[in-house]
Amino acid sequence: MTRGTLAAAQSAVYQSCRAFPENDLFIVILDLFFAGKETTASSLVWLIYYLATYTEAQHKMQAEVDEVLPKGTLATLQDRARLPYTEAVIHDTLRVSSLSANGGSHAASKDTMLGGLCYP
Repeated sequence: MTRGTLAAAQSAVYQSCRAFPENDLFIVILDLFFAGKETTASSLVWLIYYLATYTEAQHKMQAEVDEVLPKGTLATLQDRARLPYTEAVIHDTLRVSSLSANGGSHAASKDTMLGGLCYP
């Protein structure tokens, strides 16, 4: 393509962006926000359910957090590497639970050992 063709194409893109009403942009942003909020909330509900059901996992996770983090501090992204059991519980919750209405849950076809953890 020549420089003139590229400039014309770029100008057309900019013009079409300006034609997008600000109110429509706001609605799209709200849609994305609420869609993300719903999946996060659903994931947290499943995590709470599984921790309440499997109290031994809850106690082991709490013990790891108490051991790694100083009392009264909140976990940060930098603490993630030092909380492998907590991260495994979160990943397993996301693996087993389904956020879609028609999706099925995931399960291993046979008992599997990975990283010292058993996945039944």
